[in-house]
Amino acid sequence: MKIHLSSDIHLEFTDVAPDCPVADVGVFAGDIGLVDDLGVLGDFFVEMKKRYEHIIWVLGNHEFYHMDYKQCLEDAKSMADNLGIHLMDIELGTDNLEIDGVTFWGSTLWMDFNKSDWFAKRAVGNGLNDFRAIRVGNHKFTVTECENINMRTREKINWDADVIITHHAPIVVPHPHFDFEDISWGFYNSGLEAQIIESNVKVWMYGHTHHSADFDLAGTRIIANCHGFVSRYSMSEGSGYDPDLIIEI
Repeated sequence: MKIHLSSDIHLEFTDVAPDCPVADVGVFAGDIGLVDDLGVLGDFFVEMKKRYEHIIWVLGNHEFYHMDYKQCLEDAKSMADNLGIHLMDIELGTDNLEIDGVTFWGSTLWMDFNKSDWFAKRAVGNGLNDFRAIRVGNHKFTVTECENINMRTREKINWDADVIITHHAPIVVPHPHFDFEDISWGFYNSGLEAQIIESNVKVWMYGHTHHSADFDLAGTRIIANCHGFVSRYSMSEGSGYDPDLIIEI
């Protein structure tokens, strides 16, 4: 099976979409565009349907911006169903999928705040737009709600899946802008190293960091292919995006 992975296309900021290669499966690991603007997202996925027999989409944090959390999930699921693409999320009960004998598990994941460190929660809560741009009912999305989703997601991870897809990184990953000891890494990873080492997962695909990476952890390939913020005037954020990336399973 040939799989192309892309994430962080951010159609809310650009009309320049990547020229993704033809493959059996197209995986889009979040921050593709705003669910608040389904016309743009729908047009993108209609074009991608011409290239992939199967499309898998996991929501990123930006998909939820300017919307109620649950309403975003419902609207995204409705669009995905209408277009015949696989939206994977634990909240929808759509986190497990099998295609031609290859098993997939996917959901957004969110953050663990440096293993629930109080200072990380305070710093991230004050510094991240998620907690201003996403609503839950009549209030703004909170750090506690984010942490609870992360914990529920971790409990549901299918460690027997061949491929796991999340938006947020599962471990501390190499990044040119973040020191491993810096509080900022609490913004994006969930400290799942030990579980991955004990698992039989072949590939873990993620996004969010705007820095592409590809490395091995005890036999599991950990890979991101982040497009990043681009425009007609600046065609690269320097994310290391590979428009021709193919992953073979």
